Amino acid sequence: MMERSALTNSFIRRCTILLVPLALGLPTPIASGRPTRDGVAEEEYAVYDVVIERLYTRPEPGKGPIIGVADPEEMKGALKLIADLTPAYQARNEEPAKLKELFKLSADYVLVSKKKGLGLLAKDEGETKHFNKAYPGSETVGLVGLSRVGFNADHTQALLYAVHWCGSGCGDGMFVLLRKANNQWNIRYETIASVAGTGT
Repeated sequence: MMERSALTNSFIRRCTILLVPLALGLPTPIASGRPTRDGVAEEEYAVYDVVIERLYTRPEPGKGPIIGVADPEEMKGALKLIADLTPAYQARNEEPAKLKELFKLSADYVLVSKKKGLGLLAKDEGETKHFNKAYPGSETVGLVGLSRVGFNADHTQALLYAVHWCGSGCGDGMFVLLRKANNQWNIRYETIASVAGTGT
């Protein structure tokens, strides 16, 4: 479990991020902000934007200044926050919704199906030439999958699952906990939950 410091995003529009919705199939959606026509609330896109910018639109995705959680009480607090948000997260992911081009990112992005994206990655052993040929500019980031976002009652905390695939058998999945202050979402904790292959 790690707490992420503020990062300066200097990477910019030379990369293309490929985004897929994750159908995590868990339990009765709850309302969260004003929904768009596809059922994904505007607040969810605001959370997605922060997660993508902080975790994936840097020269070296997954690498940056991080501060380890050293205090056992802080660790307990982080686990309690995740536990408190889990029911909302599960409810939200009972009905996955289709993403639309409503992201506000500093990098270009393309929405693709999980099946298509992982199918291209599976064609290469340890390389991504088929994937990169189909989606030029995606070499730096690769493929990112996002769950629906679970919010607490007053929409000041959020939990989602994000997966990053960088090739066949390459990548990771993580739960990300965010907190909203002064009308701005910030990542509070992230924890690696899985190592991603093309079947994740």
